Amino acid sequence: MTTQKMFELTMLALRSEELKPKALKQATSWIWVCETKRGFGTWPGSTARLCSTYQCLKLLEYAEVLPIHSAHQHIAWIKDLYQSSGFLRGPWSKRHTWEDTFYAIASLNLLGSRFEDRSYQDCLKWAHQILKFEGIQKDRLDAFLYSLEIIDILDILDTQEAELANKWLSSKIDGLLLTNISHN
Repeated sequence: MTTQKMFELTMLALRSEELKPKALKQATSWIWVCETKRGFGTWPGSTARLCSTYQCLKLLEYAEVLPIHSAHQHIAWIKDLYQSSGFLRGPWSKRHTWEDTFYAIASLNLLGSRFEDRSYQDCLKWAHQILKFEGIQKDRLDAFLYSLEIIDILDILDTQEAELANKWLSSKIDGLLLTNISHN
């Protein structure tokens, strides 16, 4: 079992009021054995990963047991992963930087923490660039969605950027609808 599988199964179980209490109890038991001094591992005994840390914290939020006693250690670990270009990179990660950065920023948010001014501004600027150049210009939905989430957590989109994002997303939806119609 991995934190990814536990997260997915618990999210499914949370849709049922009957299964919800048992699912959250089992998930939190699993989460605590995956906790390390610096985040949460993919499975018990593994090193911390940004994705696993986010998933575990999100489930702890659903179980209403956040904040946790070791939050300061996890916050320090996440902030140590900050790169001067504005993104965060997890140890041994093979994920795109926009994924790692989302998991880091979302985890900090769940733990009630934020970056200091300079790091905050650099990260926000980086996320805006990813949205425009990787998401919209290179037509990558994953980059678009992760960077939009980062910006949403850190700040709000300016009007011009919101219009650009809305226009691009609308064109994607229109394309899917046209594809669907042509197949029918």
